[in-house]
Amino acid sequence: MLGGYPQVRRYMQEHGERVGYLVIYNGSEHKLDLADLDQGAPLPAIKAESTTVYVVVIQVTKLDSASLPTKRKVVRLTQQEFVDSKTREEGEEAGHGGG
Repeated sequence: MLGGYPQVRRYMQEHGERVGYLVIYNGSEHKLDLADLDQGAPLPAIKAESTTVYVVVIQVTKLDSASLPTKRKVVRLTQQEFVDSKTREEGEEAGHGGG
């Protein structure tokens, strides 16, 4: 899930873009908590190094009816985890001769 962020950032860098979109298809029954991301825009956003990546989560797993609420496990994703995933990928590429 976090692996998509470095890919978006790489695309943005290659094409000189300052804004990108990361779409996460949530195929689990877990609720994704993006509250740590910048909430000042219409969508949660990761802002780093003069760029903005908006995050869109699409729930693809059928969940129980809203009228019959169930306790769903919450998975919290922080901005730092997204940024660290980019740093980790860059380190791995450097360690393997650039890919």
